[in-house]
Amino acid sequence: MQSTGAAYMGTGGAILMRDFYVRVLRPSAGHAEQVWVGRLLVFVVVAVAMIVALTSRRALVMLGGLAVSFGFLLYLPLLDTLYLRKFTRQGVALGLLAGILAVIFTFSFPAWKYPLNLHSAGWGGLVAFVVAALVSGVTRGADQQDRRVMEIRREMTGWLDDIDRGSPELQKKRRFWLWAMVVWFVFAIGPGDGRRQPLLLHRRPAAGMDLAGGVVDARPGDDVGASLQGPPVVHHAGADPARLYRAQAGGGRSARPAGCR
Repeated sequence: MQSTGAAYMGTGGAILMRDFYVRVLRPSAGHAEQVWVGRLLVFVVVAVAMIVALTSRRALVMLGGLAVSFGFLLYLPLLDTLYLRKFTRQGVALGLLAGILAVIFTFSFPAWKYPLNLHSAGWGGLVAFVVAALVSGVTRGADQQDRRVMEIRREMTGWLDDIDRGSPELQKKRRFWLWAMVVWFVFAIGPGDGRRQPLLLHRRPAAGMDLAGGVVDARPGDDVGASLQGPPVVHHAGADPARLYRAQAGGGRSARPAGCR
């Protein structure tokens, strides 16, 4: 957790410092000034995160769900850099913006949440790739006239092809894992999960496994368990989760198997 948190904090402060402070406020800022401003912005980012974590549990759950979906959008520049190398800068930028809007729309509005059983991350990624392809088709001519951009692309393509060229056996394995990943996405993002609740969740299901091996019900009043009533109940690992869930969904908590407490 410390290494992950440190990376996020440092990256957030650096982005604010480079893209806002230096580019907008102080283009002439020296190296020492940028270092200290970056440290100050890291403190600001951490302070805001602590305030949200300590004062608004609902906002924390919502931001966590959005963070997962926003992170999924980074597949757009990643796949284009490593494999496709077809999108322009304008296409990637506008694609990410459109994907963010699609994630917010399919996550924040109950009437449009997870349409067609597809998670908001999936909708964001789909919209991002479509917009990036359309914008790149319009702006590709300008990029091709920029000799510096084309030279960088040719150099990167040659370098990646040189270090990533594998044997025929390795190519077969890569094709297998490519299709395995596609199948995983169908069930993780949707629409393969028939429960109308994709596996890439921003909230827990009604019953889940705790670290001790027992089945734990979501707490009442929690965003994830608002439909359950009564005090939280912990059952022994030997209990049948499906039977417990059916009993709770039907309002029959008294139908718990023997041995539960």
